[in-house]
This record gives sequence, C-alpha cells and structure tokens, in this order.
Amino acid sequence: MNKISHKKKSVSFLEFGYRLVFSALKLAIKLALQFEMSIKKIHELTEMAYFEELRKQNKTLKEIADILQITPRTAANYHNKFKSDFFVPENIDGLAYRIETALYEKKKLPLSDIEQLFHEEEPQAVSSALKKLIKNECIELELGMYKRSQKHNILLQDEFDSKIAGFNNQINTIYETVWNRIVNNDKENSMARTFKFESNTTQVKIMNSAVIEFLRDAVITSEKNVLQQNDTHTYELTIAVTKTQTMQDF
Repeated sequence: MNKISHKKKSVSFLEFGYRLVFSALKLAIKLALQFEMSIKKIHELTEMAYFEELRKQNKTLKEIADILQITPRTAANYHNKFKSDFFVPENIDGLAYRIETALYEKKKLPLSDIEQLFHEEEPQAVSSALKKLIKNECIELELGMYKRSQKHNILLQDEFDSKIAGFNNQINTIYETVWNRIVNNDKENSMARTFKFESNTTQVKIMNSAVIEFLRDAVITSEKNVLQQNDTHTYELTIAVTKTQTMQDF
C-alpha cells in the first residue's frame, strides 16, 4: 500500500484519507449541529452527496448502488431527487459555473461547442446559464463566440440558490487546494493562509474592497504575462472574510 511521510511519521494512503475526510466533515457537522439535524438525516445527506459525485462520473444506477452498498430502489429514489428543487443550485447555478470554467480553459467557444460539451444538459438550461453569465458580465458574446469577460466578474450571489451554488464552488476550490497542497505536496501551485485580527465593520468593509481590487488586478496581470505562452494551467482563487462566532453568539 502507498505510504505518505510527514516529518517522522509514515501513514498508509488510506489512513491519510481517513484523516482528511474526518477534518473535512467537521464543517458539515458544525452546520448540522446549528440546524439540530439528526445523525439519520446527516447519513441520508451524505449518501445523496456521494450519489451526486458518482452521477457526475457517469456511473450507472447499478454501479452507484454497488459502491454505496444501497438497494437499486434507494439509488433510483436519489436519482429522482436529483431532478427536484433541492438540487437547483447544482443543476442551474452549478451549470453556469461549469460553463464559465470551460470558457476560461478554451478562451472562446460557439454555442454549438458549448452544447456539445454539456450534452447531458437540456439546451434550455444551457441557454439560461449563458444568459445569467452575460447578465452578470462574467462572459461576453462577440461575433457568435462566447468568451470570458475582461472585467473578471463573478456571479452575483443574491438569491438563496445562487448562494448555495457559490458555496459549492468555493468548497470545490478548497478541495483542489487540499489535494494539491496536502496530498500531492505541490507548494508551487497551491497555497493557503489564515489570518486572525481585531477590527470593526467599517474597517473590514474598506479592507474587503481593497483586497478584491488587488486580487482582481493581480489575476489580470498574471494572465497578461503568460498570454503568449503554452505552459499555462487553470487556477482558482477563493477568498473568505468573516467575523468569527462563538456558541454564545447564536
């Protein structure tokens, strides 16, 4: 079995995975406690999340049932739930994010190529996602070609479904960072930092605006500097600033 060395310790790859997943689950458990969810409901949501990821890998219902060790009937029930309003953030706003990511990688694409890339989606869903991206100036339509916006805007997160989709996107970036930095030990292409400090609402609002402006300019400059180079990769950068809360705050 593969071994991973950390300082003087050596653990199996599987045990290493257990530790990472355990740490990742702490976020879900903290949220579940705030909503007073039962362990039974958490187990159901875990299976649904597992089902969703396997579905994205184009696994059949039988394969999913075998992997999750559930009955085919339960797998079919999850499949039906996937079409419900519960999964709107994944099916609508999630699609917009995936289209945006594809345009970052491909630079420009006609509608026909986008529909081919997301052939498993309904054409109307693809059209709605494109309209939303254009409305928020995340992408542009020029001479029949969709391309990323030079403004580097991101989807506005005003509605509940959009906020959930944005949360999903941020979690995905964190997952990529964890895998690259902790598992692959790739410190050149991934980084993570946390700062704790004392401030107030007025100063934090000023800081947030300055940080976003700086990061936007840094991203644009980074892309311009490698415009004519071939050894480029797609990177994701996420940021989170919040007032920390203790149990007494709830």
